[in-house]
Amino acid sequence: MYNFKKEFLIVGFLLLGMLTTHGQTCSISFPNSGDYGRMDAPGEGGSVTLGFQATPGCSSSYSVFTPNGLPSWITSVSIIGTSVRCVISPNNSGALRNTADMLTPIVIMNDFNQVGTMFVYQGPCQNMTTWYRDTDDDNYKDPGGEIRETCVMPTDGNWTSNPEPVDDQCPNEKAPGSGTNGCLPPPPPCTFDLNIDGFTNPTPAVLTFEQVNGQ
Repeated sequence: MYNFKKEFLIVGFLLLGMLTTHGQTCSISFPNSGDYGRMDAPGEGGSVTLGFQATPGCSSSYSVFTPNGLPSWITSVSIIGTSVRCVISPNNSGALRNTADMLTPIVIMNDFNQVGTMFVYQGPCQNMTTWYRDTDDDNYKDPGGEIRETCVMPTDGNWTSNPEPVDDQCPNEKAPGSGTNGCLPPPPPCTFDLNIDGFTNPTPAVLTFEQVNGQ
C-alpha cells in the first residue's frame, strides 16, 4: 500500500530550495546524493561524519534540526565545519536500521533556513562477541551471571569475553590472576620468635603471656 503520509513528509524535507541568505542564494550538496545526504554507519557504531559542499552564498552559521527527534540508537548529532557528526550505538539487532523508514530526518540549517536533509543507515554488526558478566573484573565469570551477544563490550559494569575455565567462586573478590578459583589466596600462617633471636619458633598450641609492670 502506498504510504502517502510518509512520502509527503520525506519529500517535504527533501525540498532543498534555493534559499536566500544575506541577499545571496544558499544551498548545499552531499557527495553521495544530489537531493539528500546518506550517512552509512558501521554496525559497531561510533562517531561518523558526512561532509557537504556549500555554495558561496551560505554563511558559516550551520546547525541541525530534528523535527521528529532522533531514534535511541543515535545519541547525538552536531555540525563540525561543513560536516555532520553523529554518535551512533552498536547495532545488535541483526537487521538494517535507518532514519528514513522511521521518519526522523536530520535537517541542516543555515542562518535559520533549511538548506539540506540527510538520513542515517546502519547495517547490523558483523562480528558479534559473547560477553560474560564479571563483577570483580578478575576474568572469572560470575556463576550463573548474565551473558550477552554484542558488537562491543557492554559499558554497564565489568565483562569478559575470554574467561578462565572455571566460574568465579568469589565474585565480589578480585583474584590476583589465573590458576585460582577466583578467590584471594589464604593469608600466610602466623609465626613467632619467642626469644627474639631472629629465628621462628614452632607455633605452640597455647600461648601464655607474663604481665610486666602492670602491662
